[in-house]
Amino acid sequence: MADRGLDVLEKYDFEVKRTYKGRGVIMVDTDKGPRVLKNYIGSGRHLEWCAPVLEKLNESGVINVDAYEKNKDGSYVTESETGGRYVLKRWYPCRDCDIKFYDDIMSAVRNLAFLHKELMECEAEKQYTERPIREEYARKGRELARIKKYLGTIYEKNKFEMMASKSFGEFIPEVESSINFADDFFSGNHIEEKLCHGNFNYHNIGYGDTLGVIGNFEKMCYGFQLKDLYTFMRKILEKNNWDIKIGYGMFAEYDRVIRLNSEKMELLYIFFAFPEKYWKLMNGYYNARKSFFPVKNLEKLEKLIEMNSARKNFIATIH
Repeated sequence: MADRGLDVLEKYDFEVKRTYKGRGVIMVDTDKGPRVLKNYIGSGRHLEWCAPVLEKLNESGVINVDAYEKNKDGSYVTESETGGRYVLKRWYPCRDCDIKFYDDIMSAVRNLAFLHKELMECEAEKQYTERPIREEYARKGRELARIKKYLGTIYEKNKFEMMASKSFGEFIPEVESSINFADDFFSGNHIEEKLCHGNFNYHNIGYGDTLGVIGNFEKMCYGFQLKDLYTFMRKILEKNNWDIKIGYGMFAEYDRVIRLNSEKMELLYIFFAFPEKYWKLMNGYYNARKSFFPVKNLEKLEKLIEMNSARKNFIATIH
C-alpha cells in the first residue's frame, strides 16, 4: 500500500511532511499532526455511525482515539486514482503497549475503564448490537458438536485429530455449563447495554505523554462493556498461564474507575467460563484445508489443554 493510494492525501486540508509504513496502514506526518491512512472496505454506514462518537471522545480530555477525518468534499471515504478506497484517521505521538511489563497491562485496563466511562455518556442509534450471549454460546456449541461428529468419521487421524477427539470430553461440558449460567443470569439480572469498543486488545492501545491512545473502533457496537474487559484479560492471562495475581490486578485497576459489583463479576464469570480459545482453534481446523492444517496448531492444542487446569482455577475464584 506504500506506493498506492497516496494521491488521496491531496484531497485533505493539510500539508504532508512525510509518509511511512505502519502495521497495515500508512503513517502520515502533517502540519496538523500525525494521521493514519488505511484501506477501507465497506458500505460506510458503520463509519458514519461511529464517527460522531469518536469526535466526542476526543473532546473529553480523558482519552485520545483515532477519530475519522473528512476530506475536502466532506466525506469520510476517499477514492484514489486507481479506484482504491481509503479513510484517514487522527493519530497521536505514542508508544505501543508492551504486555511484558505489568504497568503497561494495568495502564491498558485503566484506559479501557476511562473509555467505558465516557462511552456511557455517548449516544447513538442502536443500529449495531452484539449477538445475545446465550445465542452466541449455543451457536458455538453446535459448531463444536459438528466438529466432534466429523472427527468421528475419520478412520486414520493425524496427531491433532487424535488429541482433539480426546479433548471434547473436557471442553464440551464447559460449553454446556456456560449456556446454563447465561440462562440463569439473564433470567434474574439486567445490565444495560452500552457502547463498546468491540475488539479491545493490546494492539489497540498506546501511551502518549499525558493521555492513553485507543484505536481501531471498526467493531464498535452496543453490548456489554465488560466483554471488552474480558477480551483483553483473556488474551493477557493466556500468555501468563492464568496468573491469578495478574488477573485480580486487572480487576482492581478497572474497579478504581468503574465499580465491579457482584452482578458484574458474575457476568465476567460467564464470559470466562466459555472455552473461547478452544472453540477458535477447533473452528479454525474445521474451516481449513484439513490436510494442510499447520503443525503449530497441535502445539496450540497441547498448550491449551495443559493450561486448562490453571484457567479453571482462575475462573473458580470469580464465582
